[in-house]
Amino acid sequence: TTGETVVSPQVISALLGIPEGDQEMIRDHANAQMRTEAGKPMSAAQDGLVCGGSMYFYIEPILKPADAALLASDIAGAYDGAAYRVDAVYTTPVETHNPMETHATVAEWVDGRLRVFDSTQGVIFTRNTLSRVFDLDPSQVEVHADFIGSGFGGKLWVWPHCVATCAAAREVGRPVQFVLPRQQMFTTVGHRPETRQHVRLGADDDGRLLSIRHETVNSSSPVGTVVEACGGSTQGLYACDNLRISHATAVTNRGTPTAMRAPGAGVGLFALESAMDEMAHQLGMDPLEFRRRNYADTDESKGLPWSSNHIRDAYDQAADRFGWDQRNPKIGSMRDGNEIIG
Repeated sequence: TTGETVVSPQVISALLGIPEGDQEMIRDHANAQMRTEAGKPMSAAQDGLVCGGSMYFYIEPILKPADAALLASDIAGAYDGAAYRVDAVYTTPVETHNPMETHATVAEWVDGRLRVFDSTQGVIFTRNTLSRVFDLDPSQVEVHADFIGSGFGGKLWVWPHCVATCAAAREVGRPVQFVLPRQQMFTTVGHRPETRQHVRLGADDDGRLLSIRHETVNSSSPVGTVVEACGGSTQGLYACDNLRISHATAVTNRGTPTAMRAPGAGVGLFALESAMDEMAHQLGMDPLEFRRRNYADTDESKGLPWSSNHIRDAYDQAADRFGWDQRNPKIGSMRDGNEIIG
């Protein structure tokens, strides 16, 4: 079967790093439709990705040039005609938050009002969610989180144990405390999903990027589609006239993923920057010089000037502090005792 779902502005804003005030860009992406196909993988021609799973959710790609009619001739042509090319697939595993303090909830009902002490990073979101679950006005729900022992994004949302604790307290007519066992921290309170990222770069003899394609599939669950927006940073980091970024999810039999420390960017930049290093190696160019040469004078995702951008200062200061100019570029050539460095 095939179905369609409209992506909400809030989701687009959060996943792709678009400020909620940028209504025009949000509308452009919010009107993109997600297509689902059951029983077969997405077309390799459509996405250049093959991923196991039974159902796929596909968000229309970000293109540069934006005209889809130019996509095949410009982006693929620029890559095929490039003097130097990198075509690589990078995978990252599931990662769990697992802070020292496990998730915990204390709930009590007093005169029809719900009072909750929860290890949450979002008291307002928790209040609003519980009010909807239990058909209460938000003013009837009180959520406290005076101190939490870290969360790393895993305590932003309401998980099943919190709802179950509130329901149990209502049934027994007295306060109920629940502390999630450490074992269940791996399964029931979210995680960063595994990803498969296909990155293709094309560059000319001078080391200028001609084409960037960054296509991602991440695992999700049968009850919730969460996109790990690995290409969110790729769309604006380096100067390039031909760009394609796409995201899709594969439904797997596991819990729903969630945000985790630099969602999307953490694993997405690992793939992009690994490919950039591979390209610098092919060019025989210093990796830092390759990045300097492809510095984006404007925010490539919007075509607007940077309000501030000190990445070149960071390159220079970091290189100076650990002696980058003394680096031997030959693979495995630099050691500190038994450790390979550089």
